[in-house]
Amino acid sequence: MELSFSLCPDCLDKYRSLHFDPSCSYFFNYHPVSSMVWPDEHPEKWTEECCLKCKVSICNLTTLRTKLWREGKIPDKYQDFWAQAQRMIPNWPGFKRLSLNEEEMEALAKFFETYQEVMVGPDNDPSGVLSKLNASREHNKQPKKRWWQFWSARKGTEK
Repeated sequence: MELSFSLCPDCLDKYRSLHFDPSCSYFFNYHPVSSMVWPDEHPEKWTEECCLKCKVSICNLTTLRTKLWREGKIPDKYQDFWAQAQRMIPNWPGFKRLSLNEEEMEALAKFFETYQEVMVGPDNDPSGVLSKLNASREHNKQPKKRWWQFWSARKGTEK
């Protein structure tokens, strides 16, 4: 499947009007981007207001930048996508952040360790995630709500 970078006219206008702000500080975003993000890189409320196609293009762009940080290059099969984005939104602040300083690299490495542990589970075992979630539920003092408590109601009057 070949990736193609595209934005609807509304999102294109929003992204073209963004300006790089060197005073911004990054934050980590698990969804939808799963990476380091700076507030000046996206229009306000972009996730709510963008159409799905635009979200996918922007998330792919940010993911490719993360690949660049971690691997030192954009993979060959994504070069066209990367070039399309640079032509369409040349002033995107993210293009000014193509390398990270040592402190940012350490923070990114820690983020991915945590992300791997929480989202994928130890040793790439998704069941590790479930056991962690279950353990945290056992320590939770809130009443436990389980979907199966309502199973008989969903089945009707069967006995």
